[in-house]
Amino acid sequence: MSYLPIVVSFCAALLSSGYAQRSQIVPFDQYTSNDLSICQCPDVNDLQSEVADMQERLDMLEERLKNTTCEEVWKSGVTESGVYTIYPYFDRTKYLDVYCDFSIDLPGWITFQRRIDGSEDFFLYWNDYANGFGDLDTEFWLGLETLHQLTSEREYELRVDMEDFEGEIRYAKYSTFKVGGGIGYTLQVNGYSGNAGDAMKGNNGMKFTTRNKDQDIYPNNCASEFQGAWWYNACHLTNPNGLYLAGPHHSFADGVEWYTWHGHYYSLKRMEFKIRTK
Repeated sequence: MSYLPIVVSFCAALLSSGYAQRSQIVPFDQYTSNDLSICQCPDVNDLQSEVADMQERLDMLEERLKNTTCEEVWKSGVTESGVYTIYPYFDRTKYLDVYCDFSIDLPGWITFQRRIDGSEDFFLYWNDYANGFGDLDTEFWLGLETLHQLTSEREYELRVDMEDFEGEIRYAKYSTFKVGGGIGYTLQVNGYSGNAGDAMKGNNGMKFTTRNKDQDIYPNNCASEFQGAWWYNACHLTNPNGLYLAGPHHSFADGVEWYTWHGHYYSLKRMEFKIRTK
């Protein structure tokens, strides 16, 4: 078997890539023409260095192509809301599966809390809320630690979408949303706009409370008394993680509530909390 065609093809490839230099013309008419020269191949170590450099450039390109937010997922051509993998951290080896909402106020939002049908139990404990729980396709809580990591690396705004059982839809937006670290996960939220009323005005500066970790300023535990978990004050104007009571109810303030819209005796059909980089 003759290896000459392979050698000549390899040399031609090296020449076209700039990794070799021309030498004398050789009369291999079957495989060459007058303008093709046998190449002088570079040193093996030099070639390995060039390959390593090319791999590094490919790795950098791959990093740039990773979607860091739901906005970038949408800009890549995706239009259907759903679960997608993003790389939102400065450490681009870390990824996060999130529910991206592309249904309203584009280019897209990371959903971190979702109540739509009562299929998930939200009256849970500290570790559940710190780590996250639920099904990203239905009802879930993304996790306090994840929210802290996200909002400590970039600036985010907040959007809350809600719907009642009569089919009316309202929303609230906040220009600043940040979750602190440590055992408190202290909330920073302000800059309200929207048509649902500002039911989070008492949550700014509050620590997160669950049924087994009381960090509110109420004499009793707000989470235990109102069957939820939240950045309670003393206690709340909104209780998004409360009981799914499906509309009007007789118990006081323990449903999925937004007081400035439906008061403390109406549990909403849908409530979703979403964030987006500013």
